[in-house]
Amino acid sequence: MIVLMSVTACFMQNNSRRRTPGGVFLLLVKQDGDIQKEKLDLIFTDEKKKTSTMKKRTLQHSRKARAEELRKSLSAGMFCLIM
Repeated sequence: MIVLMSVTACFMQNNSRRRTPGGVFLLLVKQDGDIQKEKLDLIFTDEKKKTSTMKKRTLQHSRKARAEELRKSLSAGMFCLIM
């Protein structure tokens, strides 16, 4: 793996920084076609839970912000909805 990283720079998807050796290893594990889906699901269960939790929090935050925006516009006498 060290050889792989020294030969080619393995960047993140957004090209903001290089992957760590552990990140390269996990990327290779995810892309390996020989590993059964059930085993991959066991390995990456925590990652899926974190992603799901973050999506829920983001959605919740945007809903609260939208509701607050609507409350302010209604209290100011503006009756048109911003979409």
